[in-house]
Amino acid sequence: MTSILVHYQEIALKGRNRPYFISKLVHNLRKQTVGLDVKDVRALMGRIEIVLGPTASYDLVKERVRRVFGIANFSKVGRAPRTLDDIAAAVLADLEGHPPVSFRVSAKRGDKTFPMTSPQLEGELGARIVERFGWRVNLDHPEMTVMVEVLASQAFYSFGKEKGAGGMPTGVSGRVACLMSGGIDSPVAAWRLMKRGCSVVPVHFHSYPFLSRASQEKVREICEVLTRHQMRTSLKLGPFGELQRQVAELSARLEAPSSTTTPPSAPDNLLAFAPRRAPDTPVDELVSSLRRAADMEQPADPAPHGPLERIAELEHDLQAAEDQIHTLEAELRYARGQDVNAESDADDMDPTATAHISEEVLAEGPARFLALIDGDTEILHRLTRRVTIGRAADNDIQVEARFVSRYHAAVVAGPNQTVIEDLGSTNGLLVNGRRVSRHLLRDGDVVRVGKSRFRFMTRPR
Repeated sequence: MTSILVHYQEIALKGRNRPYFISKLVHNLRKQTVGLDVKDVRALMGRIEIVLGPTASYDLVKERVRRVFGIANFSKVGRAPRTLDDIAAAVLADLEGHPPVSFRVSAKRGDKTFPMTSPQLEGELGARIVERFGWRVNLDHPEMTVMVEVLASQAFYSFGKEKGAGGMPTGVSGRVACLMSGGIDSPVAAWRLMKRGCSVVPVHFHSYPFLSRASQEKVREICEVLTRHQMRTSLKLGPFGELQRQVAELSARLEAPSSTTTPPSAPDNLLAFAPRRAPDTPVDELVSSLRRAADMEQPADPAPHGPLERIAELEHDLQAAEDQIHTLEAELRYARGQDVNAESDADDMDPTATAHISEEVLAEGPARFLALIDGDTEILHRLTRRVTIGRAADNDIQVEARFVSRYHAAVVAGPNQTVIEDLGSTNGLLVNGRRVSRHLLRDGDVVRVGKSRFRFMTRPR
């Protein structure tokens, strides 16, 4: 036996770009087997053949081939002309002297013009092995499987196969950078990236000379192991010990009070503790910049409450301003006649329907409701200034349904007009059967949120 036959699996699923993947796998096999007396690596029909030289060691080549990504399995094979007598003679000659075992024959025809079917070839070759050696046939759990593959110009036979690394050939998915530490997670991540066809560039940040070179040496050892799979690795080392020192120094200055300055009783900014002196290092410049920014943001007459209360107050003002803008935009479009009048399909409000009334009701204009249509009944929701509809529990109107987004829509009520707005939902917002992003509601409009229907109602106070 003078060759190794390599089978790939995932590459066979590729389309017109399959030759690129096969050529990359052939290239990787050639690089892996350099110096092992491999005469040739060539692509056949659905397979790759590695031709061994007279001094090549199958065990050494096997260990190298086992590391190459993109291989499903491989086996040491012999070649024979594609006739039954020639195949049988070659198989029997190589089995001569082998201890008795149970066996089976597995045949595949890569070329369907071969005059025998695969079962016929298996039966005929198995009969000759039994006649010659007297071995027992076991189709379910054989100790040896004689495999025969018939191609267009020749036939290959083998007596077992080795499992490959699987995946895709390294290099077909481009280059990626992988942060590398001394732990187990980053090497495993790099290995899995290689298995999916990536050329991995490991990057390691170290603290030398403040710490020893131990982390660098450990990462180098890890990269040596990973290089066995991708053949070439360029390790990038990033020193950030000096940066760590500057951050530690800055942190100490922000936390420690100055020996010459009496700290205020209730400081609003930790920078008040840092000593005031001329900057002479990058850290000093950073401290000075932060202090100047803090001084500029300090109000002349600070409010009695803290920053969290101030943020909540600003968010409330911003929300109120947005609601006012939306209402004014809707009123402007209505005044210009840009909205299309929808057909009114309002029904009389059911006086027996239950109503959920919020505490914050509108003091101006008519009373406005969204009525959830549930069969013959309508569940009323009285609208406040802004009402949100969605699947999340913190919505004003919660609709626990499959096709409703967490925050699906919002209804903004102004003094005289009411606007409904899609909040970027997945399945959209429909008013009177028409998908809208923002719409000026009129009495009787039917709003669909997911599969739930609401009717918009106005009633004089």
